[in-house]
Amino acid sequence: MKYLKFTVTPHWGLLINLHGFTKSRPVIPTVPPTTILGALTYPLSFETRWSENLNEYSGAERLRRTVRGVYISQDICITEYSDLSKIFSYDKREKNLISDAVAVGKLYVGPKAGRSKLDVILMIDEDEMKLLLGKEWESILKTSAWSICRLGARESIVSVENVELDKAIISKKKEIHTKYYFPAEAAKVLSGDYFITNVVDWRKQPIGDYVSAPVVPLVVPYSREKKTVTELRVRIMDESAYDVGGETLVPWPLPQ
Repeated sequence: MKYLKFTVTPHWGLLINLHGFTKSRPVIPTVPPTTILGALTYPLSFETRWSENLNEYSGAERLRRTVRGVYISQDICITEYSDLSKIFSYDKREKNLISDAVAVGKLYVGPKAGRSKLDVILMIDEDEMKLLLGKEWESILKTSAWSICRLGARESIVSVENVELDKAIISKKKEIHTKYYFPAEAAKVLSGDYFITNVVDWRKQPIGDYVSAPVVPLVVPYSREKKTVTELRVRIMDESAYDVGGETLVPWPLPQ
């Protein structure tokens, strides 16, 4: 197994909202795995000339099958804020265009000591990726990572640097230190500041279809008080850990 690692810098913040069917659009306080896969698929579709959609799903559904884990370390000073925004919808029965004002949540990135950044790691199944992209898959994947321009909504503009693709090492340690989020089912936190948020379970649900989608609780190493990434000491439940580029990660369990 190999890993793809890159650093993302938001220009102003992030606009990634919970999927639901109410007027309110609360913000997600991290970047979900589905959003990362979508962000990478967007430039990848230009490289491969893929269509934007795959049947009724997002084109990122192609990539989902090749990834065994998605991880983020969010070293950013974030402030959750809701702006009053005007939205439009179309009533098919009445054939009317309807407008309304709703509170749309955003994550604003503020100043901090050092630079605000997101470190992203994807665990890649080499065989599956080779079947998808061919023998030049490593070059294509790295080029696409360099070309990521947004996370989530088109307003969430980002810059990418430090792209690397290398071999992952299996670690037999059961107690590790990590700065990257992981599913709550996979490890027990022994020490460190964190919060938990629910996101769509990308292992079980096709990307783009979030109606009644199963969710997975993510443990996010982050101090809301200090507004900075933290390091957690955790005990892994079943699997062995990954050592990638000097970082240790908690494996995503296979879906049941």
